[in-house]
Amino acid sequence: MTEAGLNTVNLSSLNTFQQVVLFLLMIIGSAIFVSAFVILVRLKAFEKEFVHVVRSAQHSAIPSLHNSPELGAADNSRRLGHISFPPVQGEFELSNSIGRAAPSTVVANIAEQHGVLPKSGSAPLSRSSHTASSSIASSIDLTNAEREELGGDEYKAVRLLSWLVPLYFVLWQLLSCISCGWWVAAHRAALTRANGIGPWWTGVFNAVSAFNNNGMSLLDANMTAFQDAYFLLITMGLLILAGNTAYPIFLRSIVWGGWKLLPNSMSDTKQTLRFLLDHPRRCYTNLFPSQHTWWLAMSIICLNGVDWAAFEILNIGNDEITQLNGGIEVIDGLFQALAVRSGGFYVVAIPKIRISLQVLYVLMMYVSVYPVAISMRNSNVYEERSLGIFAPIEDLENVEDKSKRDLLLRRRSTFTTLSRVQSAGGKIGRAFFVRQQVRAQLADDLIWIVLAIFVIMIIEGSQFERDPVNFSVFNVIFECVSAYGTVGISVGVPYDNFSFCGSWHKLSKLVLIAVMIKGRHRGLPRAIDRAVQLPGRDHAGALAARHHHPLPHPDG
Repeated sequence: MTEAGLNTVNLSSLNTFQQVVLFLLMIIGSAIFVSAFVILVRLKAFEKEFVHVVRSAQHSAIPSLHNSPELGAADNSRRLGHISFPPVQGEFELSNSIGRAAPSTVVANIAEQHGVLPKSGSAPLSRSSHTASSSIASSIDLTNAEREELGGDEYKAVRLLSWLVPLYFVLWQLLSCISCGWWVAAHRAALTRANGIGPWWTGVFNAVSAFNNNGMSLLDANMTAFQDAYFLLITMGLLILAGNTAYPIFLRSIVWGGWKLLPNSMSDTKQTLRFLLDHPRRCYTNLFPSQHTWWLAMSIICLNGVDWAAFEILNIGNDEITQLNGGIEVIDGLFQALAVRSGGFYVVAIPKIRISLQVLYVLMMYVSVYPVAISMRNSNVYEERSLGIFAPIEDLENVEDKSKRDLLLRRRSTFTTLSRVQSAGGKIGRAFFVRQQVRAQLADDLIWIVLAIFVIMIIEGSQFERDPVNFSVFNVIFECVSAYGTVGISVGVPYDNFSFCGSWHKLSKLVLIAVMIKGRHRGLPRAIDRAVQLPGRDHAGALAARHHHPLPHPDG
């Protein structure tokens, strides 16, 4: 579930049912699967709120609006606004629209169509008719057109993502399962059967494990058995990127490509795609603005390039690597570079590579989540606004509630000085925000890893004294960092093929499980994210509304 990929037993020794359970857990634990579920929850919350708004029209002053000639004349020009749900009591008020709020006449017209309100110009509701309309309101079934009219572009964008993200998730794995399963069955069938595993099942399992960045393989030798399998290594390397670090890049490319290629006759869909490109972080946590997406792409290229170059350079003179021919060594180095930061597979046994490269891998596993996490937090301008970074000091002082004002001022001072934000127009503040996030992330990670290593070394003290080479402090550090980064590569043990943690005591394994769970959640936003807020719980937009300043543009 944590996608860490460390196996304490050889997976080939498991029965078919246990392997299928692992297969399903890899899918359910995927970050894309979880995010798709959140999108569906938001979509249902929107639709539930629409019904609530239409029902509320019965108890509001909306019927009197039909008698206003000004509103009647302006009806056609205002029908396409976004819905704005009523404020709620609490720390922050609700504001759910980027542009205009849905006009009262829009709600009134929809309420009329569903019998919640009397037709315009008809007599007021009597007590009996009021009771009848209440009964009708309890069973409102809005059409898609009415939902779009109430929800505006944001609702349409969330609805588009509700099928685009699951389709991305399913198609990548379905096509890769077919291709990898076919290749293994055609070229390595004898190898898999010698391990007691069917070739098709081996290819399917590896494909899903690669896409979900799990790193588990049904073959005890992991990917070392496929060192010369160009097709399989390249395909699985692409899956590792598509399912994790490069997912925001691929998703934005799909949205941008759809916006560019769709014909003008599909103007409504193109407008929704344009909205996603302009306001990605309002709708989805893993869809970033253009600038942040390019930064993420460059980060991935640089980090993987360093890993690839280090594999080739630091292993010069290493017989385990130089015995491979030139083409295989290059492809193996590329695959290992892609796998070491999140994929969890290893194409060469980790203990057989240079110790300097092992140290580099520890560092890369440690920072594996940073490019995506920092892009997510830095692009979340709604979170930054809620922290007071872009709110002018005079506005903070105008907050009537002293406790709320003090809280915002304390949060603001945590990230940057007031003079820096005022003098730099927010740009230096954002850069400082990134640096502060990196420092906070490093400090938070270090505490957990050091504590875990300390406790595990206490528990495994007897084994260290018995076998100081295999139970060295570095090997424990490597295993803990791999678990915390949810990577899954391991130095292993010399007498078997399972991960190093498989030789630990049960209490040490429980400590490592806690490390995995903590590491699995370190890539989440630091505060409640706008892209996962349900209608009625938006705090950042409310802060902007309270201070009478518009939110900064997500791309700016």
